[in-house]
Amino acid sequence: MITLSITNWNITPKGNVKEMTTMKKASGGMSKILLLALVIATIAIPIMSSAQATWKKFRYDEAQSGRTSEIGCRTADLYWRFSTGNFNFCSPAITASQEIIFGSRNGLFFALSPDGDVTWQYNAVSRVDSSPAIDSYGNIYFGTGSGLLHCIAEPTGIATEATFVWNYDAQDTIYSSPTLDQSEDSVFFGTADGRLVSIFSENYFATQGSLQWSEQLGDRIFASPAYRYYVLPPTASTLTDKAKIYIGAELGLYDGLMYAVEVPIDPSAGTLATIAWVYPDVGDEPIGPVDSSVAVSDDGNFIYFGSKDGNLYCLNSSGYLHWSYETSGMIDASPAISSTGDIIVGSRDGAVYSIGVDGLLNWSFETNGPIESSAAIDVYDNVFVGSRDHFLYSISSIGAQNWRYEADYHIWSSPVIGKTPSSGMPSPVVTSATIYFTCADHRIYALREDRSAPYFLSREPDDGETDVDRTIANITFELVDAQSDVDRESIVVLFRGFIVHPTFEKIDENDYKGWRCNYYCGDETFENDEVVEVNVLATDTAWVPNELDETYSFTIESSSRRLPSSKKPNTTKSLSSTTLPETR
Repeated sequence: MITLSITNWNITPKGNVKEMTTMKKASGGMSKILLLALVIATIAIPIMSSAQATWKKFRYDEAQSGRTSEIGCRTADLYWRFSTGNFNFCSPAITASQEIIFGSRNGLFFALSPDGDVTWQYNAVSRVDSSPAIDSYGNIYFGTGSGLLHCIAEPTGIATEATFVWNYDAQDTIYSSPTLDQSEDSVFFGTADGRLVSIFSENYFATQGSLQWSEQLGDRIFASPAYRYYVLPPTASTLTDKAKIYIGAELGLYDGLMYAVEVPIDPSAGTLATIAWVYPDVGDEPIGPVDSSVAVSDDGNFIYFGSKDGNLYCLNSSGYLHWSYETSGMIDASPAISSTGDIIVGSRDGAVYSIGVDGLLNWSFETNGPIESSAAIDVYDNVFVGSRDHFLYSISSIGAQNWRYEADYHIWSSPVIGKTPSSGMPSPVVTSATIYFTCADHRIYALREDRSAPYFLSREPDDGETDVDRTIANITFELVDAQSDVDRESIVVLFRGFIVHPTFEKIDENDYKGWRCNYYCGDETFENDEVVEVNVLATDTAWVPNELDETYSFTIESSSRRLPSSKKPNTTKSLSSTTLPETR
């Protein structure tokens, strides 16, 4: 057993951090114009988007694995944070256009650009604790405190408020986050009075937004349904294949239930859902309330969930207990599954656990507060999870801390992993991983890894410049980094094939940091039409440094030559037969 505690450094905001605030509230309700649009929409044929959402629902996919194929941040600085004006309990999703969408307890549902600007919003009137789900056509589904499940679409043109499509009244609060089936014809969610509900999605013609079926499972449902489609031999067919929903419920104050509900594959057949099994069954030991959402193994043979009794449970797909692992606190967080099948889950005892498929502990990682945040896992099995100690943690696949970032309050939500297009800096074009998470301080945060190397802000003479005066006395360039800083000790300059020693002046701006470098070359002799090369090597100060190795050149004028000087240039020996000093 490996137990690791938090010993690494903290990451604090620096650089050009954007602090956002909400737009003016938009009006809610459905006007006569929207009613007419709804009628028209029922006969319109939806067009599937060519690009799929980056993070389409709570826990990433229908199996709720919490694992993405994207690369997470190796290190992180605060890129921006946006204030909604109220508590944010739901976890965000990321659309195909890289918009970050989420709701707040003030009833507003937001869409933010990767740079943190509001692109549109929607007034749901009632609080939004349910995390959104996005279908392949770009429709967005989420529940509210008033019991309405909303279906909205992104606005068109220059509109700044989302398009209302329809809503369904479930008659009680919806904390559960929606899940769609394989064909995206049905939307599943739980209600606060213990029902599992299925309604027809926007993609199911003529009956969009109407009830398909509902099942009373317990007294309360806070968990989100996991969906699994089972292809049965000898041939895959909607006549023989099966699909199941796995979801937990609370029963009374101290007990819980886990259900497998077999759901219709073809809604047009008119069949209803049936309960395949319930755990615990007769003869099984009771379990505590289940608010943790199920994660389904990649092969569909096992399901994993936590309970308020402090146990992580593993059942097979037939509903029999395979193993359980006991922690020292309640487990409200939902488990995630790594690429190797290990189960990652946080507990209110303050630890993150990695449990193998055999039910044995791989490692645990201690934080300083209870954990209710559900972990996200990147393609390299790095774990990202929040704690009530105000920190978001990045933990390696072997349980070592990569980094931690301190927010201003508790982190309850599940972080999501996205991509960031060009940051808007002049050079270079930056594509880097970004972590988004909501926080109890009324904000959503974007942490971005610095994957951009240092770059030239200016050069004199510039690259490609011709007819440079033969009496040139100084070579000057500004070397900066947009996210961290340039490591002064790492800068190596080669001028005409020699290592030279420029002077340095610090640059410390909001948008970038670095050094202004000046090399005095007034004692050197230049030939007519000579192409002068300058090679610069440098790294930034990121946790995993990014390296610049760039050569630029300029050409001396064609007029009369400068007479040789008796003074020696400010150089060391040529590097043609030696190795560069190690870059630090």
